[in-house]
Amino acid sequence: MLTNTSTQPPDWPDDLLDTLFSPPPSFDDPLAIGANTYALYLNFSSRNDGPSSEHWSYGTFTGELISINPSPLMNRIDIDEDGSDDVEVGLTILGIGEFGEGFGIELNGPLLESIWIRPTFQWRVDALNPSAPLWDTMESMEVTMMKGFAYNLGLPGNTQGESYALVVDTRFSQPPDEFEVRVGLDEMELGLTEAVELGLTQILNLATNAIGIVDDVDESNLEILSVSAPYSIFIRNPDFD
Repeated sequence: MLTNTSTQPPDWPDDLLDTLFSPPPSFDDPLAIGANTYALYLNFSSRNDGPSSEHWSYGTFTGELISINPSPLMNRIDIDEDGSDDVEVGLTILGIGEFGEGFGIELNGPLLESIWIRPTFQWRVDALNPSAPLWDTMESMEVTMMKGFAYNLGLPGNTQGESYALVVDTRFSQPPDEFEVRVGLDEMELGLTEAVELGLTQILNLATNAIGIVDDVDESNLEILSVSAPYSIFIRNPDFD
């Protein structure tokens, strides 16, 4: 599905510029950029050949922070289109805020050589009103998050650059009750294709200025050096605890 352009999610990124800066044209979240946007797919099926429905939507890691939504970072979907939201889903990234633990940098003298992060991706699905009639007819529901990363520079004649996809696919046979999956990566290392020299003050104050140093790096000079296998997978489903 993801390797075929005819079956990819709408507005799947084609190159690095799309990945970093271009959200889907139909997505009106004012905080959305390519880097923090992901696609959502929901497929609901009813028992006894009842009605089924498919939904495509988009979410961001930060889009709900400034809203009055009681569940920050969650995206709500009205499955039966009756004007009332039925399920909320969301993806957040945990554990990358502390320098030296969640992220860090590697130096060669005064030169910044690479940046590493140890992210934990948290995926949540929750039925908003489990007693709604919709859930009485439910046979199955599939909820999938897809995030594309394309590192082709988008220049004519340039076809180099890997593409990756982060996919979390969940399937339910009953209304999800605060379902949660966490996947923690051991480490993702990003190398710099162009040297960045740090001054003495920056080196002496890495612990407090690291975020500012990373902010000064041109994203077009980054390349993925390695992605370690997940070191932890946590699944929480209260109905089966």
